[in-house]
Amino acid sequence: MEFATTHPGDEAALQMVNGLAGLWQSKSRLTEARRWISKALRAEPQRTFEHGLALWHGTYYGMVQGDRTALELHRRCSEVAELLDDDFLRGRVAANEVFAITLWGQDVPRAMDAYAHTRELLRATHDQFALVASYCQSSALLAGNGRPRNEKLALEGVTSSWRPEGRTPYVLVKKTRRPPAKAHFKDPKTRELVAKAEESAPITGFGADGQIVSTSWQFMTTSKTSW
Repeated sequence: MEFATTHPGDEAALQMVNGLAGLWQSKSRLTEARRWISKALRAEPQRTFEHGLALWHGTYYGMVQGDRTALELHRRCSEVAELLDDDFLRGRVAANEVFAITLWGQDVPRAMDAYAHTRELLRATHDQFALVASYCQSSALLAGNGRPRNEKLALEGVTSSWRPEGRTPYVLVKKTRRPPAKAHFKDPKTRELVAKAEESAPITGFGADGQIVSTSWQFMTTSKTSW
């Protein structure tokens, strides 16, 4: 990174800071990210897509840290999006605008309307990372403002992983496997033992030597009984 920022060329510094987005976010190293993004933007001042994307990341990280000065990067990112006539960057700009409303606007109806509009832009460019992030943000907004408990906020019963960098970010969503509501045992003797177990000391397993393993919730001790 140091070499790329001190020897600019071919947008190497910008590509590196954009490519490290997933790492910096997952490790919560946002201050480090913002420092290198600032250096990369100074080293590669030409307003290109990579420059605009780095401005977006710098804005987003600053907003997550509650720093309103990051909105200056947001303004510059918007200018790049319009200069390049780039819908992907426009969607990202809209995403940060509604995030700012969520953080500082104190206007839930306005924010939810803005999220609906922003998601149309993000779907049009297949920007799944920003799209999923928008649902997480609106979920937190509604939860913090007394939304009804039975209201579905976003994706439920799934796990997700994502690759946020570049022009083609994607999110991999998988449905989680839920345990059965009721356990069924084929062996009659096992069923009998489980049924006879005390409610305060359910059977948690069977040892290799044919011993019952149970846990007493009353005394929080583990005991073994032969059968």
